[in-house]
Amino acid sequence: MNTEGEFNAFITKEIRMLGQEYKAIKLSDRFRIGLPDWIMIYKGRTIAVEAKFVKKTPTKGRLLNHPITAPQLSSLKSMALAGCGCWGLIANGETRRMAAVALTGIPETGNFSCDLFTNEMNRYVFLFDFTQTHNMLRTMFAVHTLISDKP
Repeated sequence: MNTEGEFNAFITKEIRMLGQEYKAIKLSDRFRIGLPDWIMIYKGRTIAVEAKFVKKTPTKGRLLNHPITAPQLSSLKSMALAGCGCWGLIANGETRRMAAVALTGIPETGNFSCDLFTNEMNRYVFLFDFTQTHNMLRTMFAVHTLISDKP
């Protein structure tokens, strides 16, 4: 896997394998900038996911060449206000790991430090191997359910 497009195709295929109770809509922001990559629905819960891909982990500086943009972050925030669970999904082609980052863990700059995939202590980040895509999606929905069910 070398590009964000290939990663998106991989995730789309993995979602289809989860079964009919999972629905995923792949969005295109061609006509409206800032839309997340996916809207996913499972048992009445909805999450929005903005995906980013890095081919190789940089050793210093920022992680993403193309960070989550201000319009993308704004869309995620407005969707969260409407009750949607919102996530950044950062994939690393070199290590074949994914970091699911809750909206509250996404910096205002839309970028991350290079230690995102090694910092296991961040409470807003859940790390998964590419082989754990199903667990990752279930975790994203479970965290959203826990947060949205608080009184």
